[in-house]
Amino acid sequence: MGWSSTMGKIRTKLQYVCSATRLFGPRMGMTSLMHHLAHRNIGAYYAKLVEASWKRFMKDIPFDADALATMPVTNDGPIWVM
Repeated sequence: MGWSSTMGKIRTKLQYVCSATRLFGPRMGMTSLMHHLAHRNIGAYYAKLVEASWKRFMKDIPFDADALATMPVTNDGPIWVM
């Protein structure tokens, strides 16, 4: 592995940590840093990431269960991908 490849991997890891910090705050940034440095507790890290993403982006989206019940059987509603 060459020097530029190693620097590219470090740069990518730092981008992940900076994104987590910017989007979800310093606690999630530190969790991301610990995960990317130690490569441990991947399940806990991604569980926290999913929970933080839900709270930040999707929690406040209005949802009408009654309207969903009147829709036809085929799934023609929105699809959420994460």
